[in-house]
Formats: sequence, structure tokens, C-alpha cells
Amino acid sequence: MTGAGHRFGLQVTAGDADVVGVESVILVQGEHLLVLVLLCAAVLAWAGVVRSRARVRRSLELAEAARGFELLVERIADPVIILDAVGTITYVNPSAMATFGYGLEQVGASAFSILHPDEMEATARRIEEASAGDPLQGTTLRRILRGDGEWITCESVSTNLLAEPSVAGIVVVLRDVTERIAAGRVAAEQHELTQTVLDTTTALVVTLTLDGELVSLNRAAEALIGYETSEVVGLHWSHFAPEQEWTEVEAVLAGVAPATPNVALESHWTDRQGRRHLIAWNNAVLRDADGRPTRIIATGIDVTETRRAEAVARQAEQHEHDRLAWEATHDALTGVLNRAGLLDRLDHLLDDPAAQPVAVLFVDLDGFKAVNDHHGHATGDEVLRVVADRLVDSVRGGDLVGRLGGDEFVVLCPNLGQEHAEATARRIDATVAEPIALHGMTLRSGASTGTVTTTGGDAGDLLEQADAAMYAVKRGRRTRTDEAAPGGGAPAHPDEDARIADLHASGLLDSGSDPFIDTIVELAAKVCGTPIAAVTLIDVDRQVFKAAVGLPAGIETDRSVAFCGYTILDADHSFVVGDAAEDDRFADNPFVTGYPDIRFYAGAPLALGGRAPFGSLCVIDDVPRQLSHGQLIMLERLRDSLVTYLELQEAPARGEPVSGLSDRARPSR
Repeated sequence: MTGAGHRFGLQVTAGDADVVGVESVILVQGEHLLVLVLLCAAVLAWAGVVRSRARVRRSLELAEAARGFELLVERIADPVIILDAVGTITYVNPSAMATFGYGLEQVGASAFSILHPDEMEATARRIEEASAGDPLQGTTLRRILRGDGEWITCESVSTNLLAEPSVAGIVVVLRDVTERIAAGRVAAEQHELTQTVLDTTTALVVTLTLDGELVSLNRAAEALIGYETSEVVGLHWSHFAPEQEWTEVEAVLAGVAPATPNVALESHWTDRQGRRHLIAWNNAVLRDADGRPTRIIATGIDVTETRRAEAVARQAEQHEHDRLAWEATHDALTGVLNRAGLLDRLDHLLDDPAAQPVAVLFVDLDGFKAVNDHHGHATGDEVLRVVADRLVDSVRGGDLVGRLGGDEFVVLCPNLGQEHAEATARRIDATVAEPIALHGMTLRSGASTGTVTTTGGDAGDLLEQADAAMYAVKRGRRTRTDEAAPGGGAPAHPDEDARIADLHASGLLDSGSDPFIDTIVELAAKVCGTPIAAVTLIDVDRQVFKAAVGLPAGIETDRSVAFCGYTILDADHSFVVGDAAEDDRFADNPFVTGYPDIRFYAGAPLALGGRAPFGSLCVIDDVPRQLSHGQLIMLERLRDSLVTYLELQEAPARGEPVSGLSDRARPSR
């Protein structure tokens, strides 16, 4: 080629220049083509070598990956089975062999041969989805046949690696959960058994938080109080307990501790109809795995009739044992101890060191004379019997109830200090003050109770001291409701200035109508069956009708003729007049002698936040009558709803947090 190159440089004549040029081009092009061919051949040969080396390297990488995957699954603690695209077993790791009792002999067999028949269809579907490219995410439960013929339940996690050359299969990782499933089944059965026991037992079972809020009631508890769990969950237990028992119950619940796993208590529960039931409770604390208290479980039995039966049985036994002694020591009308019996028992208690201290509670009925005067002595005797029964139900089983005579009762309480004696007195006053339904009438007779606690002394002297303590209580709470005020009508409230200031600050006077208040008034008229119902506000010298049914809108009257002026004198009790024409306080009232011809009146006092009453929710009729027990209860409950509404309206104006009945009714710890 060098020579040819040199020849490309010879001189030629002008005549043959064209020939020489063509020949030179052919020679030069031929030489370059040969070089090009040789170069292409070399490149192709090298490319073949490179491809061959890449295939070898890829094969080595795949083999290395497959070996690494095999080492991984051989050492994993969980059973691993690999299936191909039609469900044939292609691999079983050692853990699977140990778990199921078979191994290599299953390679080449169908996975369906070891799968429970009920799960074959779902598994076949999963394999088809994997063949279509589904990654098979999620966990399933599969029952696998063990080598000994037993079925075990496994959690199954499948990974689709059919497209991965180093695996080319569906990798199924299994975990034996047979025992866990069985344990869960046993736990569920145990829970169902426990729930069945709770729902079928006649005992009350109540679950509370450590703060005393209701968590659940069993069916017996729901049946007793007339509420379902969903209606009361989150409410405090104090909604269903008399206020005078709050302190005692709080003390017992606070004492539930590891050293006292069961704390006994007898307390009253009030049902949806307002009836009280005496419950004997056992209270225990529920703890978590770390021993921390989480719940209080209260188990109770309604012993209302039992306690009464016990008292009757004791009385009957004593009566049968010595009839003459019984008649000499017991009151023929009420069946409780008479004066002689009280003095005899009190002497014995004072001589018994184990009974010290002894509390003597002197109970005098308030308003009983009016019952006798208006309804006769026969009705008065029935009221005395009801009061005696209530006194027996209000005290402990070992306490003694007696009647001195007339409307005076005495309770003897061994082993009772002054503080607990005063709490018992409050409970007695509240119990006696509850409405008494007799012959279609609703009667009331409050009580004033004086207490004396001693560790010795003379029985007669102690009764006199308790009598004096009772009169001190009566003087302290007397409001002179039976006396006429100097200007006519009801006397002024003892806290009149503060009451008027609160009324004016409330914004209720001279304001527009309120749909909620209007609705309460309408409901009161319907529930009580009266043509007239109203919400009234008692101002300095006027009575303002905030809302009314059966009366002209926006009316006002002089305070001196307002029945509600008497209602506001007692924040704790409704004021009822059965026949205004026969009542000296109202017989000459212009609303009795003229329009609207009032004969019957019942008013529930309205008071916010424990302050003095400012008005009433009242119902009026033009014929003499009485409310039934249920009607009076509903009137007071409507009043409670109205008070709650007004307190919620008042709180923001005073800069106070808004709270409902749950917070107001809850006793402080």
C-alpha cells in the first residue's frame, strides 16, 4: 500500500490527465474499502466476545442471587413454601419441614393437596391473580394439613416473584397461629359467658370510673332504674342518689383499696319514676395488668322490701313472744315504739358501753295540723303511718323508731356520732318532705329534726334536750308563711334585697318572649291537665308573667295578690293550694273572687345556682283539686329543665364556664 501511495504522486502529461485521475480514484477507493471491511469484521468479533461475557456474567449473577435467596429462606424461622404459576410446590424450607412434618417429598406436588378444602377456591383465585401480575399484598389465614393428619391454622403472607428469574415463583411465608386463634376463641367464649351471667343475674352490676361516672349497667340495673346504659353513660352516680347520702357514698368509694377489695354499703337509688330503692352494695376496684386501678365495679341487691320485711319480722317475733309487752311498748297506730318503749330502750342503750355514743333524734312534723284541719283525722292518721314507714326505711337496721304522740317521733341510733346524726337528720327531713299520694290527693308534711349525741345520762333528760334542739331547728327555718305581710299577701323573702338584685341582673324582666320558656309552660299545662300555666317573676311590687297559657299575653299583677309570692319563700318545696276559696290567705283574693276564678294552684319555685327563688312555674285551675304524685313530680322536673336552661343562659353573662346538670349535681370531693 505504501507503494501505491507513492504512485499517487507521479507526474503525467496533459493529454492523458483524465485517465490517470480515474485510475487513481479507483485505486484509492479500493484500498479504503478493504480497510473498512477488515475493521467491521474486527468490531463484530469483539461485540460477540462482549455479549458472550455479559451472558456469562448475568448467569453468574442470577446463580449468585438464587443461591443468596435460597440461603435466606433456609435460615428464616418461619415456614416458607414456593409455588409455580399453577400452584405446584417447587421448594420447602427447613422450618416448613419442622412445622408441618414433611418436606422434599412435597416438591412437585400441588399445594392444594395440603390445603383445607374450604380454602381451595380462594387460593386458586390468588394464584390466578399472581399469574396476571398481582403483587399479592396482604395477610390471609389458611388451614394446612400437617404430616400427622392434624389441621393447623397459619397466617399467610404471599409475595409474587414469578417474574424474578432467580426465584420464578410465588413465595408463601407462613406462621402457625393455631394456639393464638384457639386462645382468642376461648377468650371470646369467656367474654360471652361473662356477659351472659351479667345479663341474666338478678343482682345489679354497675361499672364506674374512678371519678364516679357511670360506664355500664347490666340488664338488672337497667330494669331497676328504668334507664338504658346509653342514656346514663358519663353521668355521675349522684344523679340517682339522695343528696343527703352523697358524703357517705363518696367516703366509701374513696376507701376502695387493695387492702379492702370489697367495701359494703347500703344506699338509696332513685328510678325514673322517682321511687327510691334501698340497695346493698359491694364495691370493688378493677385493675390493669400493672396493678393500677381503672374502674369501680359495684354489685348490688335491692333490699327495700327485705329490710322492711326484716323490720316487720322483728316486730312480729317480738309481738308473738310477748303480746302484752308489745302493746305496752308500741304505738297502736303506726306500729313503732311508743313513749314507754322509747324510754325503756334508751335506758338500755345508755347502760350498754358497746352502744356508745347514742344519738337521739327528735322529729316534729311541719304542716301536719293543716292536713288534719283540711282533710280530717282519718287522713291525718294515714299520713302518720306513711311517715312512720318512711322513718323506718330512712335509718339503719339497728336503729329504733318511736312515736311520742301526735306528730312527734323519736329515733334512737346506737354507735352514731354527732356528725353522722346530723346527716341522718337531713336524710329524715328530705324523706318526710316527699309528696304523699292518698285517695287521689297529693299531700305534704315536712319535718324539723333536732339531734343530741351522748355517752350517758338520763333518758328523760335526753328526750327533753332533743326536743329543745328540734325547736331550735324549727325557729331557724321558720319563714312565717302563715302570717300576712304588712302590705297584704305573702311576707318578704328573708334575703329579699339580694333576691331582687339577682332578678334584675338576670335580664328576664321586661324582655321578649322565649320559645323554650313558652314550650315549658305548654308542657306543664298538658301534664297537669290545667287550663292555665305560667312562668312568673316576683319583682319588688309586681308579679310579671314571663310566659303563660290560658291568660292574656304580657299581663302583670300587683305582688300583694300573687300566689307565687308564697312559692318563693321555700326553695326546696312546691307550694300547693287545693281550694283557694277555703284558704284564709286567698279567700278574699280578687283572682279568687273574680276572673280567672282561681280555686287550685300549684307552683314550683325557680332559683338559680342555689340563690333565693325569683319566681315560679305554676299551674292553675278554676275547680278545687290536687295533683297526682306523678303530675307533681313532672311539674318539678319541668321546673328543673327550665332552671338548667336559664343557668346556661346566665353563665356567659357572669363570665362563668357553662355547665350542665352533671356538674351541678355532683358532690365535691
